[in-house]
Amino acid sequence: KKSVARWDYNNPLLQFSARDCITIGDAMEGIAILGGTGSGKTSSSGFAISLAMLKQGFAGLVLTVKSDEVDRW
Repeated sequence: KKSVARWDYNNPLLQFSARDCITIGDAMEGIAILGGTGSGKTSSSGFAISLAMLKQGFAGLVLTVKSDEVDRW
């Protein structure tokens, strides 16, 4: 039987400073990124969070309307 490791929801997923981070628990509860058109929501914050999640073993689905985003993802 294979052992399934459990994530510690308090572990940092993405560290911004010594005190500020997004934890695995935050990601499990949901993350919203708000901003105007062209403000970099997908290409900066969204991409950084998604990459951190993939490194931790998360899976996901990215939906985009912009055709140039397909190559990025």
